[in-house]
Amino acid sequence: MFAKLGAFCFDRRRVVALVWVALLVAGLAASGALTSRLKGDQGTKDWESVRAYDKIRETAPYGTEVGAIVDGLTITDPVLVRAVKDAEADLKNTPGIGTVEDPVSSDQPLSEATDHRALLITVKLERGLPQGREDAVIEQTEQRLRGIAGAAPGTKVTIGGDTLLRREVNTRTRADTTVGEIVALPLTLIVMTLIFAGFVAAAVPFVGALASISGGLLTLYGFSYLLDLDPNVLSVTTVLGLGLSIDYSLLIVSRFREERAGGAEPRQAVISTVMTAGRTITFSALTVATALAGLFVFPSKIFRAVASAGVGVVVVALLVGLTLTPALLSMWHPKIRVRAAQGSRDGVFARMARLTRRHAILVTVGITAVLVAAGLPFLHANFQNSTSALLPKGFESRRFAELKTTRFPGGGSAPIVVVANTDATTLQLWALSLNGTPGVAAAARADQRTPGVSLVTILPKASPRDAEAGALVQRLRAD
Repeated sequence: MFAKLGAFCFDRRRVVALVWVALLVAGLAASGALTSRLKGDQGTKDWESVRAYDKIRETAPYGTEVGAIVDGLTITDPVLVRAVKDAEADLKNTPGIGTVEDPVSSDQPLSEATDHRALLITVKLERGLPQGREDAVIEQTEQRLRGIAGAAPGTKVTIGGDTLLRREVNTRTRADTTVGEIVALPLTLIVMTLIFAGFVAAAVPFVGALASISGGLLTLYGFSYLLDLDPNVLSVTTVLGLGLSIDYSLLIVSRFREERAGGAEPRQAVISTVMTAGRTITFSALTVATALAGLFVFPSKIFRAVASAGVGVVVVALLVGLTLTPALLSMWHPKIRVRAAQGSRDGVFARMARLTRRHAILVTVGITAVLVAAGLPFLHANFQNSTSALLPKGFESRRFAELKTTRFPGGGSAPIVVVANTDATTLQLWALSLNGTPGVAAAARADQRTPGVSLVTILPKASPRDAEAGALVQRLRAD
């Protein structure tokens, strides 16, 4: 099979190369649409919090939310009140907007800053808006909210919300991935040129890396229609695509040069290379892909997303090594310098093997110590989901989240939302009874979603990572 594949890649080298060029272009084109489909980890439906989130989403009368913090004047300032009221009236008359929560006359404890010098305005769009229409309504909403600063001199408007935060995280992730590729790929080409003592031989792994990354992005775009993907899968695809493709291509190119140095004609050299090195990289790729596929059994979506990214790009890197690399060698072999393999007993790795065997116990203890030392920092690792902390401080969505944390009731705590199969009045009475109990800062007004389903927000005093907040959640669930 490998011999036939090598012969095909040599005889149809231009066709193989053109197919990969088409896949490269398709992958680059899909990368833009892919970033807009990336989402944070929503957990698994086995978690009570995820079931509550799904119930909230199913019964929500409105769709996407856009928040604005108006900061700078006291909340009772007549100029500020008038500017906010005018903006509210305009937004309520804007097609596509479902409702605007009035922070001036609202009795919600989350809408006024603790220092009474900032207001939180929440605009909720209608449900089911097409993506293009939703984007246009969000842009209109942002423009009108920013207009408050002009109508009330001395104020500053900061726009944010989960939707805008996710967009900025995706934008930043894509930009960082692009910068990483711009830096890594030229450096890789330089190193490969030095190793192979020739530009053309070095260009083969370089082109293979480009094709692997692009093909990996294309497979991710397909996976995005089957499961939710975290923004981190972009970096996983880039790193694995770059590393594995270069690794496999190096082995293929080195083996090809050895065959040529032994006197083999180009066609036979390609066939022999695919028969030997091709079998090696196939075994390696299938082993890596099988190991990564084990992440699919984990309930958390982030592991499944990493698995999809890893398996996809490994398979693409393997296909690049078995088809594109031999095709490039078939086309460029006149410009690739022939070099025989170094004597097996004289190389660096041969000397390292002999040294390791002579001092086996010492080497084992030393390497074990290094691995343990490398793993010690993970005892104090602070794992987080995709939040505003992923963004640089200059991003508006992060400033919005930080203002809510530092200026509004609850401080660093995250609100606890209780979804109950009851009416709003009953749930409100229960929520009010929590005021003054250990760990509770405040309770918001209950909201009737559908007949028999209501929700209320409880504001804890402690941070979500504190034991006190965890104990409060357990107490609420038990009640």
